[in-house]
Amino acid sequence: MARKIFCVHGEASDENVLLNSNIRSARILIANQNDEKNASIILTAKKLCNIKVISLVEDVAKSGYLKYAGADQVISPKTLSDLYRKKGCRSSYRSSAGATRFFENLNIVEFPIYPGSALISMKLKDAMIRRKTGTNIVGLWTRGRLSLNPGPEDIIKESSVLLAVELRNSLKH
Repeated sequence: MARKIFCVHGEASDENVLLNSNIRSARILIANQNDEKNASIILTAKKLCNIKVISLVEDVAKSGYLKYAGADQVISPKTLSDLYRKKGCRSSYRSSAGATRFFENLNIVEFPIYPGSALISMKLKDAMIRRKTGTNIVGLWTRGRLSLNPGPEDIIKESSVLLAVELRNSLKH
């Protein structure tokens, strides 16, 4: 079943872009840029309305700044990924096992790309992950390097780990 997902293009810290995104009726905002841009996005969003904000952070030392700017939750994908590895958690392409719950209906899920996966060498846009799972990819680990907010042209490689946001148990089984 195809879902209509509307998209607004523009600078996420611009008041008009946020207003055109209908931020005042949104329940959660995820700031997924670099740390400095995230702070600006948070400050602008909180000025416009009372919204829950999750911010991804590249440098854990800057977590306090993002909370001070108004983030309700600050997530370090690197720290989260390390936690998963220590616990031995593994999520599959079709299950939310190992998901970490934030707020009431928001999970952060890891999708490891195992050897032999049909996704290897595919561009993110061609993998159609949102359509197949209902999740949005917010990070891509490749060879120990994290790319936040990966683009549609980014290539999925063997041993990559996709970091996804799952809303309301939207993963399809």
